[in-house]
Amino acid sequence: MDTWWLKAYPDPAYRSWVLQTWNTAVEHKTDIEPQHYQVTCKDGRLITMEISGIYIDNEFLAIFKDATQRMEAEDILRDMAFLDSLTQIANRRRFDEKLIQEFNLSITTNSPLSLILIDIDNFKQFNDSYGHLIGDECLLKVAQCISTAVSRPEDFVARFGGEEFVVLLPQTSAAGACNVAQKIQHAISELTIIYDHCFTNKVTLSLGINTRYNQCDHIQLLDGADKALYKAKEHGRDCIVVNQ
Repeated sequence: MDTWWLKAYPDPAYRSWVLQTWNTAVEHKTDIEPQHYQVTCKDGRLITMEISGIYIDNEFLAIFKDATQRMEAEDILRDMAFLDSLTQIANRRRFDEKLIQEFNLSITTNSPLSLILIDIDNFKQFNDSYGHLIGDECLLKVAQCISTAVSRPEDFVARFGGEEFVVLLPQTSAAGACNVAQKIQHAISELTIIYDHCFTNKVTLSLGINTRYNQCDHIQLLDGADKALYKAKEHGRDCIVVNQ
């Protein structure tokens, strides 16, 4: 058993924590509730085991269940719950959670947090002109193009709803967010999704930007970006407006 403990839990701190859990149960002669442990195999692989213990007549029966595949399946299901099936980017539900997380983090670290709200110009007319299949294809292309243009790992892109998308930019000032918005706008222009009934002859975007200031909450941050987007539409679309 001494050899097994060393090989199964090579990290000293983690091994100490697991041993303490089991030794406490042994001392008090109590069962151990099922819990996930990271166990190292002989070949070096790290797997997740659901391990529990039952105390029977002064002996311990340890029960090991390999939970790796089950947890991987749960991860897939969790990802599916947060994924927009059409555009293959995060959905509104995931964005709502992420916004609160990043907003609280920006307060804790006293760092800026910027948000870009994006709308495909005249998308209803585009959909009516070319049909829903072409419309869906357009949404997919725009979503993937935005995701590619937003390059930092910490940045977050989601479908906000309908033909609207949102980009969350941690530790980014209004000027930095404007640079990202211009990059997105240029990428969509280069994508050249044909739209014959538009004066530009291709799909364009309107973008509204807002950055966290001292007294605002996450709802006000989103509302400010929405107001900036509305102004971008008022100004003729195919433009970027920063909320002041």
